[in-house]
Amino acid sequence: MDILLYFGGPTLIAFLIQILIGCRAQHKILRYIPIYCFVIAVIFAVIALTADSGFLIGGNVIVALVWCIIGICFLLGYVLAILVCKHRKS
Repeated sequence: MDILLYFGGPTLIAFLIQILIGCRAQHKILRYIPIYCFVIAVIFAVIALTADSGFLIGGNVIVALVWCIIGICFLLGYVLAILVCKHRKS
């Protein structure tokens, strides 16, 4: 159940943000909010990868992998919302 919360949550959030704000926005900056979230998740992954773990060997890699998966979930929600918006218009 935790995995659904950790990875389904960002997908749902990105989907809802894009449907409610991004598809209706006139400004280009507001259209790409989930992509900004993806970039932030990748930045967090890089920070986690380069940080000193202290006690656990390989812990940084696991944390960086989780952040990358969360970023991919943001992109998945964005793509799903774009497909829904395109389908609604046609």
